[in-house]
Amino acid sequence: MVRTRSKIVQDIRLTSAIVLLTELGAITRFKNIDHLCSHCGLTPITHNSGATERIGGISRR
Repeated sequence: MVRTRSKIVQDIRLTSAIVLLTELGAITRFKNIDHLCSHCGLTPITHNSGATERIGGISRR
């Protein structure tokens, strides 16, 4: 069976969606998108000093 790239991408999207729903559970338990991103560890690292703010990469949990 020959699979096209678009079919493979669709399968990856479906699999990713199922994994997200399984891992997160009830999405309504998060107040907003910021809380959801923080729970997943997708918040950027920030360094603040006076008027200077530097934003780094994604934080790890």
